[in-house]
Order: sequence, then structure tokens, then C-alpha cells
Amino acid sequence: MIIFVNTGLDFLAAAGTLDRKAHWFQIARGLGSTPIALLVAVLVGTYVLGVRRGKDSPNSKSWSTARSGRSAPSR
Repeated sequence: MIIFVNTGLDFLAAAGTLDRKAHWFQIARGLGSTPIALLVAVLVGTYVLGVRRGKDSPNSKSWSTARSGRSAPSR
């Protein structure tokens, strides 16, 4: 989806709808470039699947303890 920003803006600029020299246009195309878009996707995926995992409830068990049937160690 982010890569489409680059492609869509380039298409609109080629059609004469947008000004290629506009500052916002350059920033949006830079964010939509493939390496930057992939980096953003990896960072968001890391946050959603890694850092935020298990923070839905303060009493939730981790996946490994829930699967093994053992209780989580008390702190």
C-alpha cells in the first residue's frame, strides 16, 4: 500500500495533475520508495507482532506457559 503512493503520485505527475517540484510531493514519493516502504512495514510488523504482543491484559499468560499447561512464575 505504501509503495502505491510512489506509483500513484508518479502517474498523476506524468498526467500533469500534480507538480513534481512541490515539497510535499517529494516527501511523499520518498516515503513511498521501495526501501523506505519496506523498512516502515518491518518496523510496524515488529511492533505489532513483537513489542505489543501480550499487552492486551495485565493478567494474560504468555504463549509458552499457556501451551505447556504450567503456570507463569510469580514475581
